[in-house]
Amino acid sequence: MKKKELGEKKRKEEEKKEKEEAEKKALEEAEATKSQEELTEMKKRLGKIEETIKEIVLEAKKPSGNGPTKTQDDQSTKLPPKDESKPSKEQKDNEKKQGENRANVDSP
Repeated sequence: MKKKELGEKKRKEEEKKEKEEAEKKALEEAEATKSQEELTEMKKRLGKIEETIKEIVLEAKKPSGNGPTKTQDDQSTKLPPKDESKPSKEQKDNEKKQGENRANVDSP
């Protein structure tokens, strides 16, 4: 009878170990699944962030409608052609001053 009792005891212990191992394995699988879901969610969020950054970079590279374009910049740096046939206001003022200085020199 002792052999039967020992055999049943061993069998029960083995069943208990198997049950514990199965539960442990199930918990690990659940954690792994949860981790995979979290990783998948993080990848989605990261992808959205990357897209947003790309859009920002593209917007920054585009010339804005309010600012001068490259051709407008080139034109603004060029001076308008001078019309040499007409004296400028500065030239007229200088001629007047020179005339007044000559008049003062000539007078006693």
